[in-house]
Amino acid sequence: MYRFLQITLIALTGLVLLPSALFGQAKSQAQPADVAEVSPDTKKLFDKFRNQLDGSALVGSFSTISDGDSDGKLTKERYEIKGVKKMPLRDYWIIKTRIQYGDRDVTIPVPVEVKWAGKTPVITLDK
Repeated sequence: MYRFLQITLIALTGLVLLPSALFGQAKSQAQPADVAEVSPDTKKLFDKFRNQLDGSALVGSFSTISDGDSDGKLTKERYEIKGVKKMPLRDYWIIKTRIQYGDRDVTIPVPVEVKWAGKTPVITLDK
C-alpha cells in the first residue's frame, strides 16, 4: 500500500507541477515547433519510440522490508503503457500508464521528459 501511495504521489505531483513549469516558461520563450513541424527523420524517431512503448508492460513482484526483515511475501505488480503522446512543448511526453498493485487498478497520465542520445530515447526524471 505504501509503495502504491508513493508512486501515485509522485505521478500526481508531476501532473500538478509540470503544466505550471511548461506554460510559465512558454510566455517568456518562443514556442518550440509542434510535432507536425519536426524534420522527417525526427518524426520517424518519435513514431518508433511511440510504437515501441505503446502496449508494453512491466511485470514483476516485490516484498517489503520492515526493521531490516523481509516479510518473505512477494506481491505482484504490473505497469501497462496504454498510450504515448508527444506534447508540443520541448521534450515532454505523456505516457498513459495503468498501474496494477495489490487490489488497486488505476490509469494515470505520467509526464516525462525524453532526451535523445543520437537515435536512442532516454526518459529522464529530475527533481
